[in-house]
Parts: sequence; C-alpha cells; structure tokens
Amino acid sequence: MIPETSAPFSQTLNIVASISVEILPYQALFIADPFICYKSDRYQLFCEVFVSQEDKRIVHLESTDMINWLWVGDILTGDDFSFPAVYDSNSEDEVIVVPQISGTRNICAWKYCFTNRTTKLLWSVDLENETRDLIFVKNIMSDKSYLIYGGRHHGRATLLISEVQDGSGIGMSAPSLRKPVAIVKRGLVEGVMAKMMPLQRLTLRPAGSPFNIDDEGFFLPVQATRQGNYGEMIAFLQIGWDLKIKSTTYVSPKDLSPAFEKTHHISQVKTKDGRIAVFDVIRNGGGNCWELRVAKVVAE
Repeated sequence: MIPETSAPFSQTLNIVASISVEILPYQALFIADPFICYKSDRYQLFCEVFVSQEDKRIVHLESTDMINWLWVGDILTGDDFSFPAVYDSNSEDEVIVVPQISGTRNICAWKYCFTNRTTKLLWSVDLENETRDLIFVKNIMSDKSYLIYGGRHHGRATLLISEVQDGSGIGMSAPSLRKPVAIVKRGLVEGVMAKMMPLQRLTLRPAGSPFNIDDEGFFLPVQATRQGNYGEMIAFLQIGWDLKIKSTTYVSPKDLSPAFEKTHHISQVKTKDGRIAVFDVIRNGGGNCWELRVAKVVAE
C-alpha cells in the first residue's frame, strides 16, 4: 500500500488576490490552469482563458506585489490550447511555454519575451501517444530529465513518464524522448491507485508544476477524485528519483476554503517573498466559472 501523509500543501494559506475573467479586455467564460514564475522583478502568471469551444487562449498576467494584477496580452490563440506549463530560460526576460494541445500527439514549445511581448515557436515533437497535460522535471542529482503526462496504456488511463535521452529537459531545441513507462494506472486497487480517476470518463493527468524538488525526488500535483466528480480534489504524489511513488496526499476545495466547490490545478514558486501558490477554483454555486486565487504559504 502507498502511505498517505500530511499534505505538503495543507499548511496555512493567506489568499492575497482573486482573479476572474473581469481582468480581461474581452468577454470569456472562465480562466484556469495557472502557472506562475518570478522574472524581470515581477510575478508572471500564464493561464488558459476559455472564450468558446473555438477560441481558447493562453494569456499573460503580471504583478509587482501579488495583489494587483494586469492583463498583458494573449500569447497563443486557437481552439485547442490549455495548461501552459512555463519553464525558465537563460534570459531574465524570457520563458519557455509548453502548453497542452488537445486532441494531438504533438508537443510544441514557444519562447515568450517579456520585453517586447513576442512569442516564437522553438520546436515541435510528435509522441507515440496522445498527451493530457504534460510536465518536464529535472533530476537535480543527475543529468536526467523526464516528461510526465496523462495518456493511455493498454486501453487504460495512465500517468506516463518518458526519460529525455540527452538529459537536456526543456530547452531551445527539441528533446529526444525514450519510450514511456507507466507510473500510475487506473483500476489497480491500492493506495493512490484506488482513489485516482475510477470512472471511465475521467483521466489521470498532472494538475500543475512539480515542487519541493530535492535529492530524494519531488511532489507532483495530479487531478484526483473519490466520487467521480471533476474538480473534486488534487492529489500530491511524492515521486522518488527511482520513479516510484512514495506517498500520496489529497487536498479538496474545502481544505483551501469553505467557500470553494471545486479545484483542479495548482502552481507554486519560491521567491524573495517566500513560497507563492496560485490555484483555480469554482466558488460554491459558481457553475462552471473557474477563477484564480493567489496565496502566500505562511506556514511550512
């Protein structure tokens, strides 16, 4: 059995900002899937904006104090963008954005520049399997890097991992990936596997960026459910560098605030102000209107 531990994120949170579609200069249905970083002396936030089924955008928001946020612009537009995972680059005014492109086996990376607000395609790679929200993570104890994503393995929803052959991880050139192996498969009755995505209509996939990366491994947020309801909780998988799950913990919307009905994505960053978290929620009775919350982790 995989043990359950006290959640690495269930410490005291001080919510300092709420972000809804009202921040945008156009009408949209919801804002979700946030990724945060700190560059160019500002908090940089990238997220999905759902305007319609034919119009899904990756947008850039910015703040100097975590409290007051401004819409900077739409960096990618189309009918299939979401989950804009963000990675550091060698330049202080640039990041690399690798979003989910729905319904495809293709992974694309874009370089985004804060100074001139430009987006440039860096590379594109085709996988054997269709992806569901993908994350790169670097092994700080070796030159190995990994791509983790939701997919299907022998017909079952599975959390898959591929080693980057050249160890470069995410960068300016396309990575070469080894054949993926399964970390978690739906349908196995033990520990996290018994509680993750038990219904056929749901899938195993990352729910944000890895964090607490150290010489033992890392924590990865993953979408989870106990009753089969979308947005019911987030599971934190503690994964060792041997790629085995050491423990799992769960955070429900009510753990974050009694006012929240759903949550399904979280991103964190360490800055001079401490650890900052941003997550998406639906308020009680909020229908399908996802919003964002920015919080300081005030007890660790």
